[in-house]
Amino acid sequence: CVNIIPGISSVYWWEGEVESDSEVLLVIKTTTELISKAEQTVTNYHPYDTPEFVVLSTQHVNEQYAAWLINNVALA
Repeated sequence: CVNIIPGISSVYWWEGEVESDSEVLLVIKTTTELISKAEQTVTNYHPYDTPEFVVLSTQHVNEQYAAWLINNVALA
């Protein structure tokens, strides 16, 4: 499951300069076992030399959603 959030304004240092770009944020939900596969896929297809890939741990997930997610990422 991926949420695609367009129109993100990013300001960052790149090669000694401050850069500003419009970007798209992907919020990718997956299981711990598939994090490496998700990271490799993002890295392979992303146009940046150093794409941002951050993993956030959760404090709580609705049980029904967690079951749905686990069943659906198993198909990947």
